Amino acid sequence: MMSGDSTPSNATRPAGAGRRRRFLERLGFYHLACRCRSAWQAFPLRATNFVFQRVVGLNRGCRWPVHFTSTVTTPERLEVHPSARASFALSGGCYIQGINGIIIEENTLFAPGVKLISANHNRDDHRRWDPAPPIRIGPGCWIGANAVILPGVELGAGVVVAAGAVVSKSVPAGQVVGGIPARPLRRGGPEGGAPVAKPATGRSAG
Repeated sequence: MMSGDSTPSNATRPAGAGRRRRFLERLGFYHLACRCRSAWQAFPLRATNFVFQRVVGLNRGCRWPVHFTSTVTTPERLEVHPSARASFALSGGCYIQGINGIIIEENTLFAPGVKLISANHNRDDHRRWDPAPPIRIGPGCWIGANAVILPGVELGAGVVVAAGAVVSKSVPAGQVVGGIPARPLRRGGPEGGAPVAKPATGRSAG
């Protein structure tokens, strides 16, 4: 009986939402309403990031918003395309170390907990950093949660790095890599197309 009483109210919710959508679409305001709702939902995080970055001074050297739980060092050595900056604000717990430089091209996303480490400590003197080429992340890459990108690594266009992977070597365009150290899980298709499944192979003799 109780379930019977609750069914009509649950059933009317999608219908009501559909009527509101059709009404806003007729007025031409539906997409504007969606943008306003998204902005309102993101406001608490944006406000918190602003307070920590501009008032408290955490990551103040960065010219774009950074999540209040992330750390960005040597921001003047970072070259980040504007379309890739959203992940800095939305993905928490990241560590971006730009001593040797980091270049991130357009439409790249990275998840929470990602570490981009452009310089290692010198083995003989831990107070010094070893020089290395900058980390380069090509357009359209996707870096999963808690992945680590090490000094000198270059990721080609459209590379996907699985969550928790440690990437110590450069990755060609279109590859999907994962594991510690990261290895190809799928390889890019012909002419730089979509990745295709990597064929199974036996254990190598070497």
